[in-house]
Amino acid sequence: MAATGTRIPDPTWQQRGCPLNGLLNLSAWTGHLALTVTLVNRLQATALDYRLLRLIKLFLLLSLPLAGLGLLEQLPGNTLTGTSPYWWLCRGWLAWLAIDWTCRRFSPRRSWRDGSEEDRRIDLAAVSSSPLDPSRLVRFCQRLPGNQVLQLEVNHKQMPLGPAASEVAGLTVTHLSDLHFSDQMGKHYYEEICEQVNQLSSDMICLSGDIVDQDHCREWLPETLGTLRARLGVYFVFGNHDARHLDRDRLGEDLANCGLINLTGRHDLLDTGGGELLLAGTGVPWHGSLQELGEFPGDHPLSLLLSHS
Repeated sequence: MAATGTRIPDPTWQQRGCPLNGLLNLSAWTGHLALTVTLVNRLQATALDYRLLRLIKLFLLLSLPLAGLGLLEQLPGNTLTGTSPYWWLCRGWLAWLAIDWTCRRFSPRRSWRDGSEEDRRIDLAAVSSSPLDPSRLVRFCQRLPGNQVLQLEVNHKQMPLGPAASEVAGLTVTHLSDLHFSDQMGKHYYEEICEQVNQLSSDMICLSGDIVDQDHCREWLPETLGTLRARLGVYFVFGNHDARHLDRDRLGEDLANCGLINLTGRHDLLDTGGGELLLAGTGVPWHGSLQELGEFPGDHPLSLLLSHS
C-alpha cells in the first residue's frame, strides 16, 4: 500500500530559479561591501595602532570574497541564501545609503551651489617638469582603466557670505587635506602639487591634517610645502595619521621652520585688507580636548575653522 500526499510548493520568492532571489542575494553582498567600506573609513578616522588597523582591514577585505561565495553557493539555481538577520542588515544599510545620497543630492539646501562650482582635473605626470617617481604599485594602478591616481582635481567653489561679511567678499582660500607624504607617491608628486597650488594665487592656504605618513618624508617638506606662498599665510592642523605615525611636536617644528603656521588648538584674528577674519583650528578628537573649542571667540561676521574630523 503506497501513501500519497500533496507537496506544498515553496513561496515564489524562495523557489529555485526565481530571478528575484538572485537580485536579493546580489543586494545582500553589495550591502556587505558598503558596510565594509564604511567600517574601514571609520577605523581610518581613529588613532588605532597602524599594525592593528592593517590586520582588521585585511580581515574585512577577506570577508568580501567569502561572503560572495556563501551567497552564490546555490548558483545557477538562484536559491535565496541570504536570509539571516545580518544579510537583511546589509540590505537595509545599502537602502539607507541610497536614500541618504538622494536626499543630499537633491536637497533644496544645495541650491546656492548652482553655477558656483567648477571642477577640472590636471594630469600631474603630463604637466610635471621632471618625471614623477611613484612606487610600482602606483604605476600598476595607473595602467588600470579609469584610474586617476596621478590626477589632481581642482574644485572652485563660491560661498555666499551674507551682508555681515561683505567686507571680506572676494577672499580666496585654497584647502588641502590628506596629503599623506610617503614613498608610494614620491617626492616629485608633492612638489608638483605645491606648484599647482601656487598657481592658484589664493589669499590663504589651509592644510587640514594627515600631512605626513612616513617619518623620513619630513626631509621633503622644505622643497614641497615650504614652497607654498599666500598673501595671508599658510596654515595647518594635525590629523589622526599625524599622531599615529610621527612625533607630532617634531613635525610641527619642521612645518614651522618651512614657514607654515600651526593652528591646532589656536585661533588668530586676521586683517584681510578689507575686513577681519577669525581663523581657528582644532585637532579634536586626536589632539587636544573639547575645552579648547569653548575658548575660541564667537560672534564674528566671518569665522573659518580648520579641522580634520
